[in-house]
Amino acid sequence: MSVCFERTPDSTLRREVRVRSIVLFVVLVYGIVWLVELVLGRSGNRVAFPILVLLYVIHAYSPLIAAVTIGWARGEREVRHPSQPCRTVVFFSLVAWLIAVVVNLAGVLSDIALMGARYESADASGVVRDTLRGMIRGPTLMAVVTFGEEWGWRAFLYERVRPFGFWRGSLLTGAVWGLWHAPGLLRLETPISSESMRPFIMLTAATILASPLFSLLYERSRSVVPCAVLHGTINSTAVLGGFAKAGSHDESILRSPGGLVVLVVCCAVVYMIWRRGQGMAKCRGGEGK
Repeated sequence: MSVCFERTPDSTLRREVRVRSIVLFVVLVYGIVWLVELVLGRSGNRVAFPILVLLYVIHAYSPLIAAVTIGWARGEREVRHPSQPCRTVVFFSLVAWLIAVVVNLAGVLSDIALMGARYESADASGVVRDTLRGMIRGPTLMAVVTFGEEWGWRAFLYERVRPFGFWRGSLLTGAVWGLWHAPGLLRLETPISSESMRPFIMLTAATILASPLFSLLYERSRSVVPCAVLHGTINSTAVLGGFAKAGSHDESILRSPGGLVVLVVCCAVVYMIWRRGQGMAKCRGGEGK
């Protein structure tokens, strides 16, 4: 069954049902991560290793768990992943893999050129080696880790906010995605201060700006697999295999000002592709907004 939104005679009721699904999804997915972080915080991470692994799996897959739970409870068959030819999924997964590496590399160069950041690495060969390892882990291990997120954000949430328009739907999905990280980023910081809030604010800004790119990839491929590859490879190559920003403990390039600049450029590129009708209009029958 196609997951594309189809209009019904009672469009108001259908939108109301989808809004309810969205609210239930957000409440459930946030509830799961807050519960996991509460358990970890109370235990001080002093739990048996198998339990610790289980908690982290539940945390990582909470968007998928919430989506499947709501879909099962409401009898929504469209929760299932749409089928696509293998060659289409493979092609867009390869595109996503390359985009992730380029985006992170551009983030480093932007940070250096525009923001005057200094990066240091003691071992040039180690940088190359670890970067290659990250490029291998991205579409494999890390894609598995991020698959649950991408199913929840793209196949469930984005599909339900898509009728409000590509850009509104993408930005709303990105905001929910960013706020989902709050428990993990803020629970270790006591008391919460402007300095401790900075990584969370930067990450939320990054997810909002990156969301249109993920939405475009999902629209073109009609699969969450390329999105998981993009997400996983961005995470695994976020430090470009050993580059460390001097005087900083933040490992993510995309949380830096230069990284956000690159994501703004990505949004501009997505906008041009969207305007030309090379993505969403083809799948949505020319109804992309």
